[in-house]
Amino acid sequence: MNKLLCLALAFFLYTACQSSEPGPDASEELQELPFNRILLQSLEPFQAPGRNWQIAGAVQSDYLTDHSIQAEEGSGILANLPTGNEDTNLVTNLEHGDIELKIEFLVPRGSNSGIYLQSRYELQILDSWGSENPLYSDIGGIYERWDESQPEGERGYEGHAPLVNAGLAPGLWQEFHVLFRAPRFDRDGNKVQNARFEFVRLNGQLIQEEIELTGPTRGAVSQTEVPHAPILIQGDHGPVAFRNFRYKTYELTDSLRLGELSYTVYDFNGVRLPDFGQLTDVLAEGVTESFDVTGISPKNEYYAARFSGELEVPVSGEYLFQTQISNGGNLYINGDLVIPNDGEIDYHLLGNIIHLEAGTHQLEMSYFQRTWSRDLWLYYEGPNMERRPLGSDGPSASYSVNNPLVVIPEPDHPELLGGFTNYGDEKRTHTLSVGSAERMHYSYDLFNATLLKFWRGPFADVTQMWRGRGEEQLLVPLNASIEDKSLFVLARSEGNSVTYIDNLPARLSGQEYLIRDNGFPMFRNRIDGIQIDDEITPDETNRSLVRVLRYQADEARPGYVAVLAAGSELDQISNRIFRVNGNFYVRLPDSLVPDIEIRESGELLLLTLPILQNSNLAEVRYELIW
Repeated sequence: MNKLLCLALAFFLYTACQSSEPGPDASEELQELPFNRILLQSLEPFQAPGRNWQIAGAVQSDYLTDHSIQAEEGSGILANLPTGNEDTNLVTNLEHGDIELKIEFLVPRGSNSGIYLQSRYELQILDSWGSENPLYSDIGGIYERWDESQPEGERGYEGHAPLVNAGLAPGLWQEFHVLFRAPRFDRDGNKVQNARFEFVRLNGQLIQEEIELTGPTRGAVSQTEVPHAPILIQGDHGPVAFRNFRYKTYELTDSLRLGELSYTVYDFNGVRLPDFGQLTDVLAEGVTESFDVTGISPKNEYYAARFSGELEVPVSGEYLFQTQISNGGNLYINGDLVIPNDGEIDYHLLGNIIHLEAGTHQLEMSYFQRTWSRDLWLYYEGPNMERRPLGSDGPSASYSVNNPLVVIPEPDHPELLGGFTNYGDEKRTHTLSVGSAERMHYSYDLFNATLLKFWRGPFADVTQMWRGRGEEQLLVPLNASIEDKSLFVLARSEGNSVTYIDNLPARLSGQEYLIRDNGFPMFRNRIDGIQIDDEITPDETNRSLVRVLRYQADEARPGYVAVLAAGSELDQISNRIFRVNGNFYVRLPDSLVPDIEIRESGELLLLTLPILQNSNLAEVRYELIW
């Protein structure tokens, strides 16, 4: 018999642990300087491109058909369409040493490609959908080296498999984020340090970390290593497409240099950053080489400090500065306020970008301390300079990542975990995450009655929830997750557009979920006199999540539509299949296809279905595939 579990929202007591509200919108969470881009308006950024390469405006691919790809006219996408003898590789005009690279790609079913950093070290692209134990030859693998002089079966060596298969279904857009270190050479040209991949992220998931390469991988243009060389994209193993080609190149020599810092520590018992001109009770003063706010004060709490010194800037350009502070403090350069924080941004990163000319500049950093932690960190990023701390070592992790607390669902029943879950950069505080033995999982926002994200593979890391009681206290998916647009499944129709219900959480009633006989929850909500049951379960055979929505009212309620998916991109791949935001599919049963409508809501495109038009009961069943 089903057990009714009323949420009552107060059941989740987590809101008391939320961090403070964000501070100045202009600088909150500014994480990095903009990336450079290879503009895909033509093939001019590439060396002698073969006829298999072309610029397109869109590409479509049927994930059920091998090597399926169709390119449409336009720009912004680089497509490889090999035919016959036209299957050449592609080389960039850009040459690089150390590089941070972000690039999106689409690989059709059964296809294969690769990105060779410096044309020598391959990061594999392959349709590896469904591979449970990925190899070096699977998507995100670093390909093996090769030695023809060895016996058959022993010629390949030093391949590096990804930590997890974070790849999506064929025909979906995916993203690599890579930090690559070029080999180092002395003045005589002798190699003194091997190339390495510092990290590789696939679809946001870390899959490679600190991988050292003793030499080029198989298929490289040369076995001779060099300080700088172009990127090579493999074009002879099947169709593939790329977009959003972004990069930063880093050099070793240039960095900001902070001179000796003078500091003064004052007695202060306030809740906001003080006016230092009004402080008279000096506790300590001296000079230091860092922003160590623990070693300069004779008191552990209730004090304020001000640092000042010279900042040497070697290269003119745009610089990003960031502060991360336990209480509050302002950063000034040449007397100008760069980052304000009067005390409400507890440990959040605040950043701002300013232009600095080469030369000497005056830097001032203020700080105040009440109770508990004492921390002040300052970071910067500049032209050809990657992000690093200035005058400090930077924060350590709030919990151990070497020994994570991992939850694995039992084979005979799902795992249900309430807690906090990130949705983009926002912490959702009333969520239920559901793990399945079929290795397809999701998180649901109980407060807003919406599906937040879904993922496959290993389930969840709950270290932040249970170890150290850190600030974030998040459940973290153990593989790349697809974030839904977090929209409610019911809307009102108005012509070709739809209108969402205002103040949704306040208007929802009867919020609860039931545990079904199969162990999965069914979420139940009521609004405008309509009861909505929402049930999501895995289908291992089709590698999908099956979602069933049931709408029931006392009478027919024309003017309402079910919202099945929403996105800035909504592509119809076949009669029954739609690609949403480029990174997941919605597959419909034949019975729903005639009534499906694509509608607009602001900047979003919605996949909708009229419901309750002539009846008081409607059921909608469809699949999520990724």
